[in-house]
Amino acid sequence: SYATNFNVIFYASLFSYGAIVIIVSDHLDLSEMNTIRFAQIVVVLALLIFWVYPWTYLFTNRPKLQEIPEGQSLFTTGFAATWNTAKEVYVEFPDLWAFMMSLIFLNGAIFSLMTISTTYMTDVL
Repeated sequence: SYATNFNVIFYASLFSYGAIVIIVSDHLDLSEMNTIRFAQIVVVLALLIFWVYPWTYLFTNRPKLQEIPEGQSLFTTGFAATWNTAKEVYVEFPDLWAFMMSLIFLNGAIFSLMTISTTYMTDVL
C-alpha cells in the first residue's frame, strides 16, 4: 500500500543518509566540524536533486479541480475544505482519526521528552 511504501522509502533514505555521512567521515578521518559540513553538503545536494529539479522541470500545468466560491479567498476556502474533511473523517472513520491524531502529537511528545530529559540530566544529575 501507499503508506507502507512511503515508510520503507523514508526509513531507507534516513539509513542511507546516515550511512553515507558516517562512512565518508570515517574514511576521510574528518573532524566533528568537517563531518557536520559534509552532512550539510549531502542534504543540500539531495534537496537540489529530489526537490528543486522535480519542482522546476517535472510539474506540469493542469486544469483547476474546483472553483473558488464567490466572496471567498483561496486561503479561506482551503481551511474550510480541510475542516470539512476532518469532520468527515472523525464521523465516518474514527479509527483513522485516532491514528492521525497520534501521528500529529507523537513527534512533539517525543522531542519534548528528549529535551526535558536532557535538561534534567545536565542540570540536576
